[in-house]
Amino acid sequence: MGIHESRDPSKSISNFVPKILQYNYISNDGLNRLDKYVYNSQHFGYLENYVFHPLWNRFVNMFPLWLAPNTITFTGFIIFLSQFPSTFFVGLDGAPSWLFFYSAFTMMIYQWSDGCDGKQARRTNSSSPLGQLVDHGIDAFSCPIICLYIQLLFGVFYMPERSLENCIFFIGTTSAFYLSNWSKRYTELFTFLFFDATEGEFLYQIVCFSIGVVGLDYVKQMIPGYDLLRISILCYCPSTFYNCYLYISMVYNFFQGYPVVTNTGKTIKQVISYKEKRNFGPVKEILTLTSFQLCVFILYGFEPHLHIQCPLPNIILMILLFSHITHHVIVDDITSQPTGIIWACIPTYLLTIYKLRNLYNNRMYISYNFYCNLNAVYIMLFWLHYVINCSGQITEKLQIHVFTLRNYKKVNTPK
Repeated sequence: MGIHESRDPSKSISNFVPKILQYNYISNDGLNRLDKYVYNSQHFGYLENYVFHPLWNRFVNMFPLWLAPNTITFTGFIIFLSQFPSTFFVGLDGAPSWLFFYSAFTMMIYQWSDGCDGKQARRTNSSSPLGQLVDHGIDAFSCPIICLYIQLLFGVFYMPERSLENCIFFIGTTSAFYLSNWSKRYTELFTFLFFDATEGEFLYQIVCFSIGVVGLDYVKQMIPGYDLLRISILCYCPSTFYNCYLYISMVYNFFQGYPVVTNTGKTIKQVISYKEKRNFGPVKEILTLTSFQLCVFILYGFEPHLHIQCPLPNIILMILLFSHITHHVIVDDITSQPTGIIWACIPTYLLTIYKLRNLYNNRMYISYNFYCNLNAVYIMLFWLHYVINCSGQITEKLQIHVFTLRNYKKVNTPK
């Protein structure tokens, strides 16, 4: 979760963006708060604390000191993303054994790179708020991809009769990740229970590796009443239950004032009162998540043959839209700035209304596929504009780079 300490501003991202495309998403007050930002996290999972953290503490010593933590994160993500072309073309019969093996392998690489980047940052004394933006930003990109991988590997993505169940599975997993960042914004602490993303990713690897060994056809024969979707949900059913708990408890905590004490010694209600009470920040962010959930439910839960006809634009649309709204929460957290309106969501809202209108009168004046493709392109450009400009502002303010690490300083190995 870190970047390097070089003080050469000539390689700031802002210098590579034409001035006409530059926009200050982060206010001056928000930039001034970057130096005071401190990342805090608590993990109670036995598997992460007693198995993976000791392994990662040893494994990180294999990296050279000049290797930037963000480079570790991004490399692991690219390897994880490499299975998408093969997985995307899996049919209704499910994936072959070799693809399950490869999916387990890429998930392991992604998990270990995600676990070692923060340790490399502390090892080289290069931690910064930009590290959290890159780390959790890539996680926000990966979270919906993991849901789609599961549905594609087991062949249920292209089943119209499973569209509602796919929607619930997608909404549940992505909401859990969004709400964890949302709670961090106001409690100033990442707190996870006994089943965290680490446990979920490890369970994903075990399930994929096991099916790769025995084959998906063998699983069909051995399990009475075999159902692809129900087996796929085994990978992340604990996170779905955790999401239900998280959603209910967080809403209750925030809006009923349950006295949960944060690491600052203040209750959640007190934290909100001095951070966001004036502009209804928590309400805006919950409404943003709720509107995203509603869009997914309507776009993919009704008339599923429409999104099955053009799956790639729909996949890109949902991945980038979720990533974009989560990036807003992360940036607002590290800068402590008020939450604004996310304009990138508006075309998707219009697309949802357009589909609702078609459900009632069964008449479309514009091709749904054309509108979906246009919306996906718009979201991609808007997301790139937001991420590049926010990263440019942060790198320029802190006088740092993103993927290089030249002036490093070795510190004690993290424990």
